[in-house]
Amino acid sequence: GVRLVGSEMCIRDRVIIESKNKCDKVKKYLESATGRKFIVLSTGGHIQELPEFRLGVDIDNDFKPEYVNIPDKSRNVKLIKQKYKKIDNLYLGTDNDREGAKIAYDVKKILKAKGAKRLLFNEITKNELKKSIQNPVQIDMNVVHSQMARRIIDRLVGYKISGIAKFELKSNSTIRIGRVINALLNIIITREKDIKGFESDYKYSVIADFESDLKECQLCTNENNPKTKDFKKKKLVKKFLEEIKDSIFKVGKVTNKEVTKSPPAPFITSTIHQASYNRFKWVIKETNSVLQQLYQGGYITYIRTDSETISKHARKTVSYTHLRAHETDS
Repeated sequence: GVRLVGSEMCIRDRVIIESKNKCDKVKKYLESATGRKFIVLSTGGHIQELPEFRLGVDIDNDFKPEYVNIPDKSRNVKLIKQKYKKIDNLYLGTDNDREGAKIAYDVKKILKAKGAKRLLFNEITKNELKKSIQNPVQIDMNVVHSQMARRIIDRLVGYKISGIAKFELKSNSTIRIGRVINALLNIIITREKDIKGFESDYKYSVIADFESDLKECQLCTNENNPKTKDFKKKKLVKKFLEEIKDSIFKVGKVTNKEVTKSPPAPFITSTIHQASYNRFKWVIKETNSVLQQLYQGGYITYIRTDSETISKHARKTVSYTHLRAHETDS
């Protein structure tokens, strides 16, 4: 098995995170920020889960869950156990959400590390990791229990329905239906019924362009113009056109106003994939490859996120760089 090599024997700080791809970056920033040496290891996500082929929730015993080790993560767990000693400082830097809290709790439980502390950070930058390592906290058990409750509800709602779905669909593959998919399916079915029951209602508008010295001069009949309205029948449109064909039109009012257009929101995982496909026709694999290169080069903090929040440090850096680039000589 794996054992500590000579250079690792005297390193007392261990950090456990979720993603293997983040290990080198986290190690680099922590060591740079503190002047200490760290061993950074990853779990690869959850290391314990409810059993796959049985309910795993004791309904008659206060809904007590039964957790088992995930076989695919056994190598990660084994490596973490071999690299950890009781005298080490153990820091649990899993993601700052419910799932991350549960993973941190499981690691602490498996290692029997009573003194383990939690590192909370929302981005992989030197400043954020420095702040996190200087202010470690206890695992918030309210967050852990929140994750467990969500997972139990998932299992209770979806487990038996999944079996019914597999039977009805006559599928040989695994089918999982949880609380989210059930609700989503209901929305889809309701919407489909609305679409099928929809009765078309036609409306006609008249738009007339005039030759004028003004840049734009247009007459439009619709609900946005209080003096006009849409026509529900084509014969009413023809009648209206007949009535105005010999009319003389004049501009009654010209209004100038400033329009403020906000910049697009920062990219999140879904929007950057949409943008890269629309602009470059890249598939997900190609986009992820480029994002990984940007991450490894230190240009982005990570390749996946559901948050549009930009850190204060990043905003300050961008503002300073922008001002410097547009300075005029006095």
